[in-house]
Parts: sequence; C-alpha cells; structure tokens
Amino acid sequence: MAIGHRTYDALDERSAPPPDEIRERAPMRVLPPSLTAAGFLVALIAAWVALVPFVGPTFGFDGTGPQGWHWTLANALLAVAPGAAAFVAGVITVARAPRAVFGRGRGSIAAASTLAALAGAWLLVGPAAWPALEGHSYLVAASPLRELAYVVAYGVGPGALLCAVGGFTLGWVARHQVPGGRSALTGIVASGG
Repeated sequence: MAIGHRTYDALDERSAPPPDEIRERAPMRVLPPSLTAAGFLVALIAAWVALVPFVGPTFGFDGTGPQGWHWTLANALLAVAPGAAAFVAGVITVARAPRAVFGRGRGSIAAASTLAALAGAWLLVGPAAWPALEGHSYLVAASPLRELAYVVAYGVGPGALLCAVGGFTLGWVARHQVPGGRSALTGIVASGG
C-alpha cells in the first residue's frame, strides 16, 4: 500500500506544475468588470457635471445663478464641454472593457481614460481660471458653507473623481500589457492549464 501511495505521489508531482510556474502563467489581474464599473462611474459623474448648472437651480442648488436651464458661455465651457468629453470616455471604456482581457481595445481605453483625466483636470482648474479669462466668477457668491458646497459639487469633487478614475483605468491598461500580444487567459487555454 505504501508503494502505491508513493507511486501516486510521484505521478501527482510530475503532472502538476510547480507553484512558481502557475503564478507565471496566470498572474493576478483586475478583471474587466472593474473597467466596466469605472466606465459607468465616469459616465455618471459626467452626466452630473453637464447637468448640475441647469438642473441645480430647480432644486435650490444654484451655484451658477438662479436661472435654471440658462445657457451661458461659462456653463458651456466649464460644465457641458468637460461633461460631454468625460461621458464619451465613459462610454468608450464600457464598450471596450470586455475585449480588454484578450488584449484588444487597450489603445481606445487608454485614450478614453486620458480624456476623462483631462476633463477632470479642466474641472479642477477651469472655475479658478474663469475670472482671469472673463473677468467674473463662475460661481455665485454665497455663505462660506454654501460656497464650499458649490465649489465641491461643480468642480473640485467631480474633477478629482474623474482624474482618479481616469488614472485607474490608464494604470490598468499599462499594468496589464501582455508580452507577445497574447493575454494570460489565452496562454492558459492554449497550454491546457
């Protein structure tokens, strides 16, 4: 019985790859559902950015003025343009994420994440730069606490989130490059492991 047991162990050791080889063939990866979630988050933040100057006054959150649905150059350049750019980036990320595990679509995801990060950067800088460009503030004067809420909700908060999520997706693309143009999943399937 002991001989049979040894034979079984020897066969088992010969057929099973060493643990180091298993780690090399299947490295730990963040799966594309995280990319899909990041794309949805970018699109959601972008929708907020583009709509808050128009819908906010309806609910008493009038950071750019008391007129709801009032089109101004400031709203176009500081809310709608970065919101639209980030929304496109989110849609591209969601559309291309399922193919990213196979090594396809990484260039478009990298471009989309860069666009989202740039839109976020403009949201961080744009409201502060607006007085120098146009001579008046983008946000209306209010009590200190209310003004802080406007700054965070209209620019700094969404801008920081877009930069962070854009950086995450760009990092995912850079970190999960596959040598030789094959994904780790394709290599495992092809080798039978």
